[in-house]
Amino acid sequence: MRLVVIGPGAIGCLFAARFIRAGYDTWLFDKEPARAGVLSRQGITVESAVQAAWSVPVKATSDPHAITGPDFICLCVKSHDTDSAIENAAELMAGKPVVSLQNGIGNLDAVMWRVPDALPVCAATGQGAIAESVGKIRHAGFGDTR
Repeated sequence: MRLVVIGPGAIGCLFAARFIRAGYDTWLFDKEPARAGVLSRQGITVESAVQAAWSVPVKATSDPHAITGPDFICLCVKSHDTDSAIENAAELMAGKPVVSLQNGIGNLDAVMWRVPDALPVCAATGQGAIAESVGKIRHAGFGDTR
C-alpha cells in the first residue's frame, strides 16, 4: 500500500514515521522543496518520554509528479493551509480516500469542492506531537485514532 502524508509538521511527521515503521510505502508531501530535501536526507526522528528515540528514512517531495499510484492520502496541514495543500496535491487526491487529520471545520468540504472525485474521510486522533525542528518530533500524547 502506498500512502501520502501531506504536511511535514508534527502530526504529519509522526504519522508518516509510524506508517513507515509499520512497513507501508509512505511519501511525505511538502509545499517547500528545500524542507522536503532536508527530510529526504535526514529522515524523521521521534522522541518521547516513554520510549527510546527512533528514526526512519522518508521519501519527501514537493513535486506531485514524483509520487505515483497512491492508495490513500492523509491530510495533516493546519486548517488555514488546507486550500493551498489541496491545490498543490489535487492530482494525487483524485479518486482516492483523503483522510483529514486536522483541527477545525470545513476541511473535508474544501476537499470535496476542489477535488469532487476524492473520497473524503474525517478522522480524530488522541496522538499529540511537537515539532522540535525539521524532521525531529516529540511524541507527547498517546491515544486512539478513529
